[in-house]
Amino acid sequence: MKLIIREYLASLREREELDAILPVLVSELGYTVFSSPQRGTRQHGVDVAAVGDHNGERKVFLFTIKKGDLTRQDWNGDVQAVRPSLEEIEDVYIPTKIPPGYKDLKVVIVICFGGEVREAVRAELTGYTTRKTTDTLSFEEWNGDVLASHLLAGVLREEVLPKAWRSSFQKAVALLDEPDASYRHFATLLRQMDISASAPAKDRVRAARQIYLSLWIMYVWARDVGNLEAPYRASELAVLHAWELVKPEIGASTEAGEALATVLVQLINVHQSIASGLIDEKITPLASSRHALSVAVGSRNPVDVNLKLFEALGRLAMLGMWHAWSAGIGDEAHKEKSMKAAQERFDKGVAMIRSNPHLLLPVCDSQATDVALFLVLWLTAGGDRAGVVYWLTSMAQRLNFGVRTRSAYPITSNDYRDLLLHPKDKSDEYFKQNTAGSTLIPLLTAWLSGMAEAEASDALGKLAREKLEHCTMQLWLPDESSDQHLYLNTSTHGRGLTDLDVADGSGLISTIAAAVDEKRDCTALSAFQTGNWPIILLACRHWRLPVPPDFWISALSPDAADNPTDGAPDEDAS
Repeated sequence: MKLIIREYLASLREREELDAILPVLVSELGYTVFSSPQRGTRQHGVDVAAVGDHNGERKVFLFTIKKGDLTRQDWNGDVQAVRPSLEEIEDVYIPTKIPPGYKDLKVVIVICFGGEVREAVRAELTGYTTRKTTDTLSFEEWNGDVLASHLLAGVLREEVLPKAWRSSFQKAVALLDEPDASYRHFATLLRQMDISASAPAKDRVRAARQIYLSLWIMYVWARDVGNLEAPYRASELAVLHAWELVKPEIGASTEAGEALATVLVQLINVHQSIASGLIDEKITPLASSRHALSVAVGSRNPVDVNLKLFEALGRLAMLGMWHAWSAGIGDEAHKEKSMKAAQERFDKGVAMIRSNPHLLLPVCDSQATDVALFLVLWLTAGGDRAGVVYWLTSMAQRLNFGVRTRSAYPITSNDYRDLLLHPKDKSDEYFKQNTAGSTLIPLLTAWLSGMAEAEASDALGKLAREKLEHCTMQLWLPDESSDQHLYLNTSTHGRGLTDLDVADGSGLISTIAAAVDEKRDCTALSAFQTGNWPIILLACRHWRLPVPPDFWISALSPDAADNPTDGAPDEDAS
């Protein structure tokens, strides 16, 4: 375990990686962090500042961080090197930046790096720290070995991470090239932690930090081997588990609540970093090239291509919505940057759709979740209306043809073998069995009607009357039990809005809107109440639940029908 963590630490970058891990570790070791890394402000050599007990005496600890091994270049090669940082700490930070309440405490400057000190610079480092040490100022080195020991003794100590847990963690890391297996072991690790909402706050804080650090280690190793699939799926699950730990502290101004909220934001940031790496490196560079992503799937089977492309589109949509969500946190410049990133994600998604005909019709009904996520991204970020119309009308046309010819139409089963063999035959029995229900058709019909695409909407209504009279047209809405079960999929929950009449598009919209207004159970979810609405969508994507119409129905009302561009989520709910 220690070897894994040492190599992980050595591979971390200085900015937004090692300096993101350190405050969590320092807090877990019992120190009080009073300054964390910030962008856009002068740090004066200090990346993390904390106060805590050291050999029975309370002291101030000032951490200066460098990545990897400490080389001669890192020691004194430029203004960002260690020696200039140490001099700036002594000349500027200590006299002017330490809070008044800590001014009389002794200071320990901690030189922190993920690797080790190279032999060529050891003498210079030792000479400098020896010369500068006084009665009130001392120095420590936290190299990769020390950091790993602190992690094992603190956040990941054996009492908290027993042998069975370590086994699951090590297997998750070792099997990164087998994403399904790696994800299963990471999920097992989280289940083994199984800290309930009723557990003491300090236990939930520790569990959240364990999840964060375990995910980070998994991410860095996966990045090194060039395969982010497993950590992406693990990061979704980690955010959902963290939310369960945060929920009991909602509305309470407690130290534990602040600590849990901090870890949650850090986990969301890691999730976004993983998603950006996966999407920006593997997907968006090929988005505009005809069939390029379809070929990149690496399978000749159209089912494989279809599943992968819709999965990628759903992930891209989620990343765009995280950008839109983060626009509400920060100043005007950050808002503008975040919304621009969200709009760019939408534009790339449209390019994917136009370049890959496999995205013009799902192979199974559950892919309506990915369709809805991308539509909600449009409502959230804005963008090319023509691209959305093209996509919706194309899906309606292909669905109409596939059902009428009993060839390539979406089926209710998610089983991979069923999808590969579809259609087995064109018999009535097989057809009715595999089209027993649909969430996709009501979704398409409502959107086409709301966007005044009457011809395509009416065609789906006619199809339902003539060929799908046996099919239950339905949507899914949360209920009063959903907040307990949604995030970790612990039990069946929610309610079905069934027997929807898709023959009348405007009537369908009114029916859905009335059902949403009647209960408002989605807006009662804890993630919605606290403004963390993407977590609901993340849970729907991860567990393959339909996206609640609360996220899009208001945009399809008659007042917004000409050009719906806003409505996810409703303003009064967020």
